[in-house]
Amino acid sequence: MLRPARLALLAAVLAAALAVAVPPAGAAPRLVRDWPCAGCLVQVPAARPKAPRPLLVVLHGDEGNPAFIASVWGPVAAAHGMILFAPQCPQALGCSFSNGVGGTTSSWWGWLQSGRYDDAWLGQQLSAVERRYKVARAREYVAGWSGGADFLGWYALRHADRFAAAAFVAGGVPYYPRCPAKKLPAYFLDGTADPRYQSGQPGQVQSILQRCGSETQLVAVPGADHQGAVTSLVGGQATAIVAWMLRHHR
Repeated sequence: MLRPARLALLAAVLAAALAVAVPPAGAAPRLVRDWPCAGCLVQVPAARPKAPRPLLVVLHGDEGNPAFIASVWGPVAAAHGMILFAPQCPQALGCSFSNGVGGTTSSWWGWLQSGRYDDAWLGQQLSAVERRYKVARAREYVAGWSGGADFLGWYALRHADRFAAAAFVAGGVPYYPRCPAKKLPAYFLDGTADPRYQSGQPGQVQSILQRCGSETQLVAVPGADHQGAVTSLVGGQATAIVAWMLRHHR
């Protein structure tokens, strides 16, 4: 069941982060919309790369808007010559829920628990991106925020053989309590005043990975709430996370 109060907060986050997410001067990456899936976004470097490029997959939160999270990570991906993929959780396949205020939204973790979840779907979209663009297969990374990070508590661990590293921003639920098939370096960014951090669930995901021998890093922003955690990305944390990710290869 979705949480209306959380969705209202996410709407405020959307407005705040879009207001400050400004791409670097002179950068003009190409943005492909509604491909390879409805509502999905792909950002590619302006110049066609001669060599395979790293891929950064970014998952939206319960605001259900991939444009928001793409705007947050896009400038950093462009600065590092990365391909960015922001998928839309597929409403046509059951990822559509009431937002509690008369509309609908998409929720990755909600879809996972809905009974209609298709675990193969996201991998199929990633494969489509790999086929069209020159992707460095050993340098594929995934980041989720809020509900997207909660979902990564399943997806990143279940599919650890696909990703070189993962980032959990203001979320993470221990849906997959076993050791991943391969070690998965993981970065956790939280606010100390965020109820998601205070729930202890992101820490449980981190503990699973540590127990299984994976490298992890936690940054807890003092006094930051749920909104503060994501806005810290555009304040420099996204740059730090991408630099940390790029040190890892699959």
